[in-house]
Amino acid sequence: VTKGFAAAAGLYGGNVIGGTIGACVGGAIGGPLGAIIGKILGGIAGGLIGAKFSRSTFDGLFKDAFGADKEQHKRATLIKEALSLFSYVGGANDLNNSNIFNEKELKKRYKNLAKIYHP
Repeated sequence: VTKGFAAAAGLYGGNVIGGTIGACVGGAIGGPLGAIIGKILGGIAGGLIGAKFSRSTFDGLFKDAFGADKEQHKRATLIKEALSLFSYVGGANDLNNSNIFNEKELKKRYKNLAKIYHP
């Protein structure tokens, strides 16, 4: 949530600054229509740059405080363990194949695991 707030703040700030610069440049070049187009394009570009910059700044400053990398690493490890436990040897490629990775197949593999571990 906090990381999203930082991105939203950067998006807003970049939008305001980019829109203002775009309106000034567009107005100087193309008159009133150029100002409108410049404000829109400058706002979009400034917002995207601001959001990206604020997220990277947030990650740099608070990387250890929120443990986002630790959570992602733990989640990736758990997914790999689950895939190997359910005998999905193709890894992430199996997840995209609906013929292999579907509810019916998961129930079948779960029943087989249950028979093995709880005879």
